[in-house]
Amino acid sequence: MNSTESFAAFKAALTAEHEAEDATKTGEYATLMFSLLKLKEVNRGVITRALDAQEACTKEKERAERLHLRLENLLYKRSHLLNDIAQSLDVSTPCTDAIQTETGKSLSAKTFTKDLKVKHEQVLKLLQREQVDRRTDKEVLAQRRKELELQLAELDTKRRFVDEEMQKYIVQLSESVEAAARGFQVLGADPAA
Repeated sequence: MNSTESFAAFKAALTAEHEAEDATKTGEYATLMFSLLKLKEVNRGVITRALDAQEACTKEKERAERLHLRLENLLYKRSHLLNDIAQSLDVSTPCTDAIQTETGKSLSAKTFTKDLKVKHEQVLKLLQREQVDRRTDKEVLAQRRKELELQLAELDTKRRFVDEEMQKYIVQLSESVEAAARGFQVLGADPAA
C-alpha cells in the first residue's frame, strides 16, 4: 500500500468517525429543539389559560360593580319616591273632605306604608348579601392571581432549564466543529472547501 492509498484510507476513516459523531450530535440537538418546541407550546397554553382566567375575573368584577351601582341607583330613586308619596299624603286641601264625603270614595293613596323601619331592614339585608358576594369575588380573584403567579414562576423555571441545556449543546457542538476543523488542518485540507 503506498502513501497515497494510506492517506486516502486515513482520511476516509477520519471522515466516517466525524460523520458518526456529527450525526449523534445532530440527533441530540434535534431532540433538544423538539423538547424546546413542546415546552413553548405548553407555556403558551398555560399563559393563555391564565390570561383567560384573569379576563373572566375582571369581567365578573365589572359586572358585580355595575349591578351594585344599579342597585344603589334604584334604592335612591325608591327612597325619593317614598318620600314624595309621604309628602303628598300629608297635603290636605279644604275641599278634600267635602269631596270624599259627597262621593263616598277616598282620594288618598292607601298603598304607602309608614313602616319604613321594616323597609330599611330589608335594604340592609340586601346590602349585607351584596357585601358577602363582593368578599367572595375578591377571594376568587386573589386565588386566581396566585394561580397565575405560580404558573408564571413555573414557566420561568422551565425557560431557565431550556436555556441552560441549550447552552450546553451549543458549547458541545462548537467544540465538535472546532475539533473537525483542526482535524482537517492536520490533514492539510481546507475545511471551508
